[in-house]
Amino acid sequence: YIIDEVHMLSKEAFNALLKTLEEPPEHAYFCLATTEIHKIPETILSRCQVFLFGRFSLDQLVTRLEKIAKSENFKYEVSALNLIAQKAEGGLRDAISLLEQVAAESEENITEKTVQDSLGLSSSESLEKFYQALINKKTAEAFGVITTINQVGGDFRSFGHDFLNFCREKMFFSL
Repeated sequence: YIIDEVHMLSKEAFNALLKTLEEPPEHAYFCLATTEIHKIPETILSRCQVFLFGRFSLDQLVTRLEKIAKSENFKYEVSALNLIAQKAEGGLRDAISLLEQVAAESEENITEKTVQDSLGLSSSESLEKFYQALINKKTAEAFGVITTINQVGGDFRSFGHDFLNFCREKMFFSL
């Protein structure tokens, strides 16, 4: 039996589950799935084997997206799949959903440009320009990037997220 989102159970439900876990039927196996293990009572956890699953690496996601794109006969650029994988942040389901979205919006021709347009991603040029403006304390240039984003109807939340990832990558490469 699979109990997904087990952390959503009430205190009473956990108490009922505890009895079953202590004396399970011979034929039954239970799989308790959650993304919030800290919400599971210790009395339940102590009777379980815990397996922690991590996120997929960027390479794993791109490889899987390539396989899907080939099987669906999508035209694609590997760099575009890389952008999709970055946006998915290790989530395979998210990556596949994003691939489907971009494919539908781009008539199955997946390029860096179509991914950026479809997902509202910031261009590497605007991120670099904003970064350099901040590093060099050129306030007017930084506001120029922000103004451009505003004029084209860009999403500032998405830009901020993209910029933080950009800065994180800069830190990794500077080590």
